[in-house]
Amino acid sequence: MFALVSMLFLGSFPASSDVAPGDLYGVWTLSRDSGDHDASRKSIRQSCAEFIIIVHADMRLESLAFTDKGEVLLWSVSDQPCALLGGTLSCTVTTRMRNRVVTKSRPVQWLLEPVDEHTFHRVALGSPGQSQTIHRCPAQLEQVSPLTRMMARS
Repeated sequence: MFALVSMLFLGSFPASSDVAPGDLYGVWTLSRDSGDHDASRKSIRQSCAEFIIIVHADMRLESLAFTDKGEVLLWSVSDQPCALLGGTLSCTVTTRMRNRVVTKSRPVQWLLEPVDEHTFHRVALGSPGQSQTIHRCPAQLEQVSPLTRMMARS
């Protein structure tokens, strides 16, 4: 899962200082093809049903991988809010699989380059060749975030 989470956001170009926390807030998914900046809405919806990345307003990060039946298979959540500096998002994440910790406090760094308001090219730093495009999902953060639901119960 760390490799999957690490692959989320990075690319092979210089960091952009034009990325602000508000640009990242919301629900995202990975493209099926690393350079697919123009994925169809159907393809994006299908990807959103399989894997999502959630960036909270406080810069906490979650990622969820789903089974074919829509059940959560893997859930990663940042231990603290992520740092965003010069287009590089950095944090540590703990990943759970069916309520069992798989990795604890693994560092992840993504270099982000905006394509448009709904698309970023990302490169996972520390993972050679791990470049991918992320697209905004139509889902609302409050509807899909386990972290938000847990905090609402507290």
